[in-house]
Amino acid sequence: MWYPLYEKLVELDVRQWFTVAARAIPTSTARGALPHGDTLPHAVLESDLFKDFPTLKFIIPHGGGAVPYHWGRYRALRRT
Repeated sequence: MWYPLYEKLVELDVRQWFTVAARAIPTSTARGALPHGDTLPHAVLESDLFKDFPTLKFIIPHGGGAVPYHWGRYRALRRT
């Protein structure tokens, strides 16, 4: 569903900024937003996105560095 956006970003040669934000899911809390933001880079890199759009550019601040420290947060979210 995001491919039209990616096509336009490549066409205009601009970057997409991803930032951490709470999701619009009733069970989501502010605690859950940060782990989602930190795992986004991994999900993108493991996909075929850059095979389809090799010149696509993302800015992902704070992305991925704290993943090993979030498992406790994930467990806490499952308990709520």
